[in-house]
Amino acid sequence: MLKPDSLRARLTEAFPDDFARDSTRLSMWIEEGRVRCHASEGNLNFAVDYKLMVSISGWRLPSVMIWIVLIDWLRVQQPALLTPARSETAIPFEVDLISKNEVDIGFDLALTEPVRVTRRQDGGFDMQIVAEPDPLFPDGAPILPAGPLLKQIWAHGRQLVPEDFDAG
Repeated sequence: MLKPDSLRARLTEAFPDDFARDSTRLSMWIEEGRVRCHASEGNLNFAVDYKLMVSISGWRLPSVMIWIVLIDWLRVQQPALLTPARSETAIPFEVDLISKNEVDIGFDLALTEPVRVTRRQDGGFDMQIVAEPDPLFPDGAPILPAGPLLKQIWAHGRQLVPEDFDAG
């Protein structure tokens, strides 16, 4: 299984002061794993489905920083979790409020890794974990469609940026 190592690498790259210095603050384990194979279709290809449990201890930055890195990783590694059909149950999480400045965060990811199996002439098998075919949106593509320029910003019923704001 490649996705847990990929997520660990991405989180460590994004937050080296937190996870590269103390790798024990980022724990991962797998629960509820299943191997699905439809050999009746004339091949031995299979998929490994599992729930990846992730625990981050002693987090002192805003939690939104974890979520944006995770969502960007999911965009490529498991884009189905970011679709409207999965939005209600995509990323369950829990947070322990340790203090005003520190939390422990835990979240679960339902991941799948398809494996392509090819029978070799010598009787063995070649196996390849297959990457997701397409990211949810390609690198460099705008996340939001083009629209009118920003004119106002409102929060909690209060205008923060006036109408004559020039975004360009």
